[in-house]
Amino acid sequence: MMNAQRLSDLRNLGPKSEAMLRAIGIRTLEELATRGVRI
Repeated sequence: MMNAQRLSDLRNLGPKSEAMLRAIGIRTLEELATRGVRI
């Protein structure tokens, strides 16, 4: 029940939040890369 609720919440947030999450993920990957961490 919790998971279903969370999924619907994510869907309601829509593309804007998806883009934000992607931007955060990319920033994190870039930070790791600058520190010399192999992905």
